[in-house]
Amino acid sequence: MSRTVEELIAGRSPLAGAEQRILREWVAQWIFDVDEFSPLAQALVRGDIGSLRREHQRQISQLQEQESEDGIEYRAAHVYQAMRETRIGMPAMEVVIAGAQYFASRRAMDGVVAGSQNGRRSLDYEGCLRFLAAIGVDVDGEDVAGFTAFMRASQTKHSRLDLAEVLLDLGADVNHRSRFGGVALHEAIMAQDRTAVAFLSRNGADMDIRDNDARSESIVVLGNAHVYAFFCDINSGNYLVSAETQSGTLKALNSDMEQGEEINDSGMEEEEDGADVVQFHPAFTYPIYGEHERVFGYKGLRINLNYAAGSLATYFEIEYAKRIDQMESSSAIILKPDNVDEPMRAVLSTEALCQTREEFAQCVIRDTREFRPTGRKVCEYEEQSKGQQQQSGEGISYEIYESSFEDAEFRKYHQRMQTMVLFFIEGAQFIDSGDERWRVYTLFERLNLGGTVSYSLVGFCTIYRFYHWPDQWRARISQFLVLPPFQGHGHGSALYRHTYSAVLADPEYADLTVEDPSEAFDDMRDRNDMRYLLEHGAFDDISSAPVDCKTVLELQHRFKLSKRQMTRCLEMALLKKIRVSGAALTQSEEFRRFSLFVKRRIYAQNTDLLQDLDDDEKKKKVAESFAAVVDDYRRILSLL
Repeated sequence: MSRTVEELIAGRSPLAGAEQRILREWVAQWIFDVDEFSPLAQALVRGDIGSLRREHQRQISQLQEQESEDGIEYRAAHVYQAMRETRIGMPAMEVVIAGAQYFASRRAMDGVVAGSQNGRRSLDYEGCLRFLAAIGVDVDGEDVAGFTAFMRASQTKHSRLDLAEVLLDLGADVNHRSRFGGVALHEAIMAQDRTAVAFLSRNGADMDIRDNDARSESIVVLGNAHVYAFFCDINSGNYLVSAETQSGTLKALNSDMEQGEEINDSGMEEEEDGADVVQFHPAFTYPIYGEHERVFGYKGLRINLNYAAGSLATYFEIEYAKRIDQMESSSAIILKPDNVDEPMRAVLSTEALCQTREEFAQCVIRDTREFRPTGRKVCEYEEQSKGQQQQSGEGISYEIYESSFEDAEFRKYHQRMQTMVLFFIEGAQFIDSGDERWRVYTLFERLNLGGTVSYSLVGFCTIYRFYHWPDQWRARISQFLVLPPFQGHGHGSALYRHTYSAVLADPEYADLTVEDPSEAFDDMRDRNDMRYLLEHGAFDDISSAPVDCKTVLELQHRFKLSKRQMTRCLEMALLKKIRVSGAALTQSEEFRRFSLFVKRRIYAQNTDLLQDLDDDEKKKKVAESFAAVVDDYRRILSLL
């Protein structure tokens, strides 16, 4: 006869059969409720590392007042070691994970999103885990079912594999067995959590452990059926559920019938089909294959996009060793592989797709000789990088073309080109080619070799024109991309400088702004804006801080930069003018005025975040921000 739930909870013995099912179902019925946790556990639930540290210190102080013998810190830590929260008896480490999962799923806590700086405090669940481990709390503490923090982090609907990695770093046992005899991998497979399974496999999960009902990860019972679990990483050599799609390859080709070489991932040159092949990998594939950038059901999967370097004629191919639905199995449940083909074809230009490798090879040969960029050539320059010259040979120059969607030929070319933004610009979306307010600058490499001229796409920049009262336009850079083979050679700066110069020269434009720039773009922009402003004497008449608003506004209008960007450049220029350095800097009256000028700006921009702090804390936060700003300004100035 099976024991009652109360009897099963009170015990700690292994469970199998009906008793296992009874306790598993009872635990599964538990619903997270913040109010169910004790006051002591609230800091763990909310990832409030500051409150956790203060409470621990309070425990130590209280014990010191009561007694003076050794072992006080141990007894203070024991409060957390002995913690068992809610009806399922969560230990302290598991409480942290449960809180992290809950608030990540809701994406809010008193107006604070995890990692956000927009609320009164940020969540630091990793810090809580590391603090608990540092004071001696067992990383593998168990709840009533024998589950640990690591098992919860890696097996539930809202898995937190980032925190699971932290727990592994703290010594968590990847193969810890619950009272059911199972390990984290059992639970992940039964939940069909492919990402968690791949993670556990990579981190040493044992495929041969059987639970108390003699089930292993290789065969997991679901009702009256079973599933052969081919779950492993793409590099493990076994059948896989999730292949990382960032391992796919994009190839840019130009035909060179006399000198066929491939630049592979290791930098070595190989001969392939009489073409000059440059391979590079996408930075992002989640717009195509989902948030986790993984594909289910293939072994040895390779997703290759082949582009003619100039015309962007495309050949899409998928290669794999085996597919999960081609495997013999006695399973009553059929596992189907993800569709790799359709999601990719949905973002490619259909008119540019070649159906066979032979057709694509002919397109490359023809386009290498015949392709010419569309649009109006507006700029030409030569690149001085020695390394680039050695790779490509003599006769290289670079040309920038301006185009609009009124040009039917360019609309076709843009459809081929726009897929690149999904691979290399985080959060990018296709723009509306039916909107005539778009302007696009394309940058090409022009190679003249033996009298044959060929073009390769280097990058592009899309600009949208917004109305600016009363009678002007505001230019906004929306997408800005230099392809990986050409990065690091100054082409991004060249494209940006021309874009900025075009806006400056056109009286219809009031200013140039940027939509959601990346840190790399901000760095490039800062360097180029500062060089231009210094070369054109923008700050010659300004000796030191403070600078009045009227002067800042005049500089904005004169150089057509946004208030934020002009203020940033002005502050860098003021810092550059301060000649004092070392220990004498902080005593300098010039630096004191500069400090007050920048701190007032920092405070004004962060009033909402600072208003609930006391005066000392406000000053501390502003001072920390000021120090970070100065360090960043010095880094940029050192690159000029």
